[in-house]
Amino acid sequence: MKKVAIPQDDRKTKDTTAMDPMKMLEMGHRSGVSQTEVDDFADRMDLEEIERQEQLIREAKRRKREEERQLKAKREEHDAWWHKAELRFSLRDAEGEDEEASDSTPRTKSAHWANRVLAAYKARDANDYSLWDQWEPEDPVSLQEQAEREAELDKLRNREFENNNPGFCNQFKKDMEERQRSQEEKARTAEREWLEDLTWEGHLFEGNRSYKKKQYKDAIKSYMQALASAPFNVAVLANLAQCFLRMDQLDDCVEFCSRALYIDADHVKALSRRATAWHKQKKWKQAAADMRKALALDAENADVLEQHSIIVGDYEDSVIDSEVDSVLAAKDQQQQRRSGVDSFTGSPLSASTGEELRFSLELLKKMDEQTTLLDSSEPADQKRRVSDAWVAYDLLLPFLERNEHVRAKFRTSGEMNKLCDRLVAVMGDLEAPQTAAEASVRHRDEELIISAMLNCATAAVADTPRNQVVLFRHVAFRVKLMEAFSALNAAFGAPSQATNVPWIVQASLVRFLEEALGSKSWRSAVIASDEVMTALLAILRINFDDRSMASDERAAKASLVLAGSGICFTLSSEASDLQAFASRGVDCLATIAQALEAHSGAGSAASLRNLLGFMTNLSTSSAIRTAIEGAPCQEARRKLVQILLQIAQDAYCGSHSEPTVSPRDVVCSERALGVLLNLSFAETSQLRRSDLLKSSAVETIERILAYASPASFTDSILVLSRAASLLCRLHVVLHGQSDVDGSHATICSRLSSVEVLSKLFEICQQANACFSGKAAAIPEELWQLCAQIWCHVGWCAHLLHVRAFLRQKQVVPLLLQVIALANAQKAYRRPSGNTTACERLVGNVVKVLIAMQTDRDAADAPAFRAQRNIAVLVSSLQTLADGLARKNVAILLAKLCQFDPKAKDAVRELRGIEMMLSISQSMKQAVAF
Repeated sequence: MKKVAIPQDDRKTKDTTAMDPMKMLEMGHRSGVSQTEVDDFADRMDLEEIERQEQLIREAKRRKREEERQLKAKREEHDAWWHKAELRFSLRDAEGEDEEASDSTPRTKSAHWANRVLAAYKARDANDYSLWDQWEPEDPVSLQEQAEREAELDKLRNREFENNNPGFCNQFKKDMEERQRSQEEKARTAEREWLEDLTWEGHLFEGNRSYKKKQYKDAIKSYMQALASAPFNVAVLANLAQCFLRMDQLDDCVEFCSRALYIDADHVKALSRRATAWHKQKKWKQAAADMRKALALDAENADVLEQHSIIVGDYEDSVIDSEVDSVLAAKDQQQQRRSGVDSFTGSPLSASTGEELRFSLELLKKMDEQTTLLDSSEPADQKRRVSDAWVAYDLLLPFLERNEHVRAKFRTSGEMNKLCDRLVAVMGDLEAPQTAAEASVRHRDEELIISAMLNCATAAVADTPRNQVVLFRHVAFRVKLMEAFSALNAAFGAPSQATNVPWIVQASLVRFLEEALGSKSWRSAVIASDEVMTALLAILRINFDDRSMASDERAAKASLVLAGSGICFTLSSEASDLQAFASRGVDCLATIAQALEAHSGAGSAASLRNLLGFMTNLSTSSAIRTAIEGAPCQEARRKLVQILLQIAQDAYCGSHSEPTVSPRDVVCSERALGVLLNLSFAETSQLRRSDLLKSSAVETIERILAYASPASFTDSILVLSRAASLLCRLHVVLHGQSDVDGSHATICSRLSSVEVLSKLFEICQQANACFSGKAAAIPEELWQLCAQIWCHVGWCAHLLHVRAFLRQKQVVPLLLQVIALANAQKAYRRPSGNTTACERLVGNVVKVLIAMQTDRDAADAPAFRAQRNIAVLVSSLQTLADGLARKNVAILLAKLCQFDPKAKDAVRELRGIEMMLSISQSMKQAVAF
């Protein structure tokens, strides 16, 4: 390649430029772009930035003007609405102040206002004689004559005027036609405007549709258009408030709720929504006041009830928390007494209570600090699920159990929610599958700590409805608790399948649920959970009487059964909740029979009491009574009758020769006999016609009656009454079935024996000794006991030896004294329409007297013939309601009149004959019908 020679001068110039540092700093030399071009570009960028800033400023000003315009329009709309509302409803308020509370109907208000105006005119014109010439007739004839005269005069005047002014009249007719067309056009315009006014309903419909789509701004726009045409429509105002509440524009929500309430002070939705807005604004007092009023107006509304518990509960929490804090901050005892009164309990915060509260708060504070310290010191892969610091819950437990202020502060301080969060994490680990090695890692201390945590939650909700609601609102805790019951159900359903939940923790779980059932929400959640209901029935079958098991396990199982039976007893107390058990029919009855057999020993009296209460409630269900009569329940029914009879006897009589009845045993015996009475209610019941007799019910009743004593009579009235009632249940069976093997005759002979009658008569004497001479009203249970005893005596009074026994005891004057006592007590009134026990007693007693009178024995004649006794019978005839007892009295008086003229004269003198005839006619009419 040929080399090109570079001139020497050019090479020298290039080298000089490259070595000049100032030249290298020039932009144009380095990049090929001149400095002028760079400056022009920078100027343009500055201008664009200035323009952008100015645009932003203009936009901000425009936005501010728009906000001011909207605010002004909003203020004007607010002022205009309230001005119109005050003008429109001020007359209503004024009338409400002047009128009595009873004159509250619109018609009465209008009449009242018209009367006031009329009275004012009368007062003005009464003495003004110049007004008399202006009198106008009001009778129809005068008015018709006056109208005819005026019509004739008008015709004459019109004819004369038309003849004198033809041009004017023609023009007038033309003007009238134009005016008529104009009026018609105006009428059409008014009608069109009126139709446009009616479109507020369409705007309301559009607003509702937008609201359902959660397009709240569009809904507000539609509602405001509706409000322009119907400014005082409460539905529109309440819907606007709801939209603003959804958008968290709380001030606007309160404004439109207040408008709705100004128009209708009892609008429940407006009260509820304003309370919600105030609650979010932490205006606790105003929110609570609105919710109290809403609940008073609609106490059956479930949503209002739930909202009331939340809002009013938060208000009460704020007040309690403030008061407790002020007490804790008090330095001297005088200031503590002045500020330490609980507004809701009305009890002062004593010095010991205050010290317990301080100690509890300090304990919780130290526990949280220690928990944080332990979590930070342990490696992430070695952290224990149960912190050792949580053992402090066991120290906190006694204070929660006995101190309501500690329970309140435990809630308001957030520590109760913190406990729930910890339990959620712990129970999640308990339910996770574990290997044998993992299970061995779990220490006994951890189980005790978890149990103590659950026990603290139980103590927190005990007799504290607010805490029950707060824990129910902790969704994670509630869900985890229900899942724990599902795990228990799986383990109970398959005995071979082990559960990871220790017995002591299971018992604590069920005890918590038992205390939480004071809340309707918890009850509904339990009833709705099939897993929990199944687990509860499975718990009842747990046997803890095995002496070979460890004492801790036995105690935990006993506590578990006690709590589970308590839950079943509580749930079955409500008719709506009872259906959940009744629907399980056969399984439920088989479970209870097995549980009663397992827990009838002396060591489980409390559980037995709950089980019998549960069974008593179940036996009131027609579904259960139907199920127990079915073939699948035949063996369970037979077993159940035997167990109940044995419990009734053992609980009342015991194993000692002397009757020693404790209140606990009396309750068990009462409930066992009550179950048998309920299940044998129907006359066709197999339990009544077969099982009772086969299970030696007569012998059991005889033993119970034999153990009655004056010392325990007051506590035993219900047991003896139910035993006598069960005795009467057998009457229909013994007379209504064929006696193939002669067993019925034997039982009848036994029931009517002198021994049984003597014991029944002795019980009546004990009743007379307990209550004779007392001015107080005789309790219903005593009337019922005596009514059942004399029901049985009346059943066998047709037997000659029975009447001989009664005559030996001189019962005729005694029974007439009973009727006199019943008349004096005035206990015949039927508040519920059903026959009273006192009335049944009189009916049964008179039945016995009728049987005694048929013998016409000379020993009874003086008592029947006595003037005072006849007066007693006539008095009962006057006071008794129409029924069997009154008819029996009439029959007895008729028999006395038939065979004794003196008795007849005495009855006639007391005007008893007329009443007897009236009763006789009513009986004939009833038979004819």
